[in-house]
Amino acid sequence: MFGDHHLTYEQGTLPGRNGVAILTRKEPSAVRTWSGTALLRHPSDDHIETVELDPAPLARGLREFADQGRYVEVDLADAPITVASLYLPKGGLPAHLQKPGRMREAPDGGARYDRKMRFLDAFARQLTRSRRTARAQAGSCY
Repeated sequence: MFGDHHLTYEQGTLPGRNGVAILTRKEPSAVRTWSGTALLRHPSDDHIETVELDPAPLARGLREFADQGRYVEVDLADAPITVASLYLPKGGLPAHLQKPGRMREAPDGGARYDRKMRFLDAFARQLTRSRRTARAQAGSCY
C-alpha cells in the first residue's frame, strides 16, 4: 500500500478521528508519541505491528490530549532531523464573537475555542521542552 516506505502511525482512541502518520524512506532511528504506542509497518511486511514506546514526558496540560492520536514524531535515520505530524483540535470562536444565526455551528460559549487554546499553550510548552532536550543532546555530541 505504501510501496517501499516505512509507516509510523498514531491512531488514538477517539471514534471518528483519523490519527496522524509519517512515511519515511528509511526506518526511523526513533519514534515518539504522546500515548506511548504506535503502529509501524516496514516495507517488506504485510502487516502493521503495534509497538509500545517509552512515553516521552509531557508538558503540563497535554495529558488530556495524549490518547487522541494527535501527535507522532520520528528521528530520521540518515539526517539529524526530527519530523512530526500534528492534528490540531478544531477551534471555533471565542464566546464574545459568537453570534447565533451567523455561525455554521451552534454557539457553545467559546468551549471549543478555549479547548484549542489550552492545547496550543500546552503544545508550546512541549516544543520548548523538546528544543531544550535536542540542544542538550547536540551539545553532548561535540
